[in-house]
Amino acid sequence: MIFRLPHRWSGELDYGWGRSRTAQYNVRYALDTAGSAAVNTGLPSGDGRPALNVLQEGNTYPVDYSPYLMPIPNYGLGPFDTIHTDATLRLSGPVMELPGGAANLSVLVARRGENVESGFIHSYSNTTLAPTFRWYPPRKQDTDSYALELRAPLISSRNAMPWAQALDLQVSIRRDEYTMWTYQGSTLPVPSKEGPFPDLDYFEAGLKSTDYSLGLRYLPLEDVMLRASIGTGILPPNLQQIAPGASYPYNFAYGILDPKRGNTDFYVGNVYQVAFGGSPDLTPEESKSLSAGVVFTPRNLPGLRMSVDYSKIDKTNEIQIPTFEFVIESEDLLPGRLERGPNLPGDPAGWAGRDRLNGVGWRMWKSLRRSRTCWIPYRRCRLWGPISLWDLAPTATRACAATRSRSPRPSKTAWPCQR
Repeated sequence: MIFRLPHRWSGELDYGWGRSRTAQYNVRYALDTAGSAAVNTGLPSGDGRPALNVLQEGNTYPVDYSPYLMPIPNYGLGPFDTIHTDATLRLSGPVMELPGGAANLSVLVARRGENVESGFIHSYSNTTLAPTFRWYPPRKQDTDSYALELRAPLISSRNAMPWAQALDLQVSIRRDEYTMWTYQGSTLPVPSKEGPFPDLDYFEAGLKSTDYSLGLRYLPLEDVMLRASIGTGILPPNLQQIAPGASYPYNFAYGILDPKRGNTDFYVGNVYQVAFGGSPDLTPEESKSLSAGVVFTPRNLPGLRMSVDYSKIDKTNEIQIPTFEFVIESEDLLPGRLERGPNLPGDPAGWAGRDRLNGVGWRMWKSLRRSRTCWIPYRRCRLWGPISLWDLAPTATRACAATRSRSPRPSKTAWPCQR
């Protein structure tokens, strides 16, 4: 809804509501455990089901797997519903008269909501064929935003000079306040989709941020425009990234080498625990940006436009989902993520411990990776042909440097320049 206000001001009121749904169903096991044993041994099962001779000629003597087949599908995720709401009020209008024209102020007040409704993991035991259910409890996030933006024409056609055809200044400041409600843990076992459901230990996490941007546009000649801007920004962790997860037993190898154990495989045949999920201690990703450019639009060649731009973005506190390889290679930078126990019998001197009760305990949280990504793009040349039947638009981009580190200090090794 758009409405008019006194003194050449106007306003706009928006409200949006949306629902998204995701679901996944697949086959986790084709045969139950008795069927797998019958395939491996060629003997009947202990409960009287027939033997499975997979070595016989299949066309003449087809193997009947039906006594051992699992329900299909036997593993389901969801449905997971997320409801998004967005209410925004925008006001804009002139606040003062400058030599180049009226300075306009824009005001924004917004509230965004994200409600993640309950969902389930539905599976069947491959031993008893009994259905099992795990419950994803609901979660919620609200964001309140406030912003001011001022556009000031310092020089325009009204007061142009030989060396300055136009000069525009843009300044903005934005305040975001995030509030998240989630629970301790990941999924919880329940007897059915109808419950009963256990009591939850919810906690509230909050985050506040104030960011700014400053932009300048200058035309020394009608054919040449110079532009530059600086600014800051954040990306807060989402609901999944701040919710602690659960630990699951694993009993197979990933083919990952352990540098602190002579580059041997980390798996030694024992069950080990892997913890998945998020961390309520996550802080947001932060960025600082700088950009500048020149645009050339000659008046005697209509349709021709050429530009050269430079931009640099520094991003810190990047949130990553660490892989097994990353945790092993960065063990010293991520204390507590890899739990080691005493050495195994026969380990050479100096090797790190390996076995801990039921194996290595991993803490694979979606957690904070203090890193910095620094990009220096890009050189761009864009040419539009003056003939309406075709357009010629060659573009060249050069990434001059990009660095990423696993620690608060960025690596000095940059990626090679790419075109």
